Amino acid sequence: MANIAFYGSHNGGVVVEEQGTYYVIEFERFFNVKNMGLAQYKSLKYRDEGIRSVLQYIEKELRIKPPFDNLLHINTECSHDDICTSYKDYIPALNVYEGFHHHSHACGSFYQSPFDKALIFSFDGGGNDCFFNIFLGDRKTGATYIGKTNPTQPAPFDCDLGFPYMCFAHFCNDINQEWIADGNLVYSGKIMGLCNYGEVRPEWLPYFRQFYKSHPEGTNYIDKLNNIIGVNCGLVFDENNRFSGQLSWDIAATSQQAFEDCFFEIADPYIQTYDKLPIILTGGCALNILLNTKVSTRYPGRDIFVAPNSNDCGIAFGLLAGFNKPSTPVDIHMLEWIF
Repeated sequence: MANIAFYGSHNGGVVVEEQGTYYVIEFERFFNVKNMGLAQYKSLKYRDEGIRSVLQYIEKELRIKPPFDNLLHINTECSHDDICTSYKDYIPALNVYEGFHHHSHACGSFYQSPFDKALIFSFDGGGNDCFFNIFLGDRKTGATYIGKTNPTQPAPFDCDLGFPYMCFAHFCNDINQEWIADGNLVYSGKIMGLCNYGEVRPEWLPYFRQFYKSHPEGTNYIDKLNNIIGVNCGLVFDENNRFSGQLSWDIAATSQQAFEDCFFEIADPYIQTYDKLPIILTGGCALNILLNTKVSTRYPGRDIFVAPNSNDCGIAFGLLAGFNKPSTPVDIHMLEWIF
């Protein structure tokens, strides 16, 4: 028998493990819809049928069919009650376990790394265990929260670096404007590309940092941009009057610097305390190669690992890896089929 893990939000997927081999199906590759999930973002109209088609594919390609030994999933990311329960109904398993978003990021990256022990930073736009978590990874015992004492309680640093980073792109003329919920999934990489054209404005930095720490979200980010950055930096954030040229590039560069400053403010004490351990960066924010390079240059000689599936497409694998605790680095197998 085999184990299966399911992650249903954006960049979702299914992972099947049998006898230590991990097979990954990412929904965007299976259904040919970018950043696809089965709930919240980019969801299928007929989601139950979608789940059945994935299971049929698994049975055809892997000769594996339910019941599974164990089903692992993350339930609280769902925005639709029906999908929160339907995949459990359609994936029979002897045991069902719920997991945590950042713990899955941490385990997914750690068990692909070459390390037996590591200091792990997981940070993104949020999950069912907040936005920014720190772990000690041990190949025998798994990933243990050290940045928060109880995974069911808010983190001591309730710091979302993902949403504020991407939202500046919504106001830059060089970037195609999208509905913010869609932009949330594509803006970050685009505005990171603008940083090289701009210059950091030191007089802006304190207010950009303040904005990052103000916990902006989908209903208040424009007000916070104008009330914190706008009034102090002479900028007006208006979706109908976007920034262009050098001004927009300097906003991107200053935002990148504020993003890095906020990260190091949290991370430095842990990196210095656990100075013998290699560093793993994971979560969607770990796709910021500019920050990753800064970590490398700031701490020369430290081994650093960033998994290629550090964003949410790696969560299903992390659920299973954290459950199984493989003794050697995992080489995952990608399965692809266009629906």
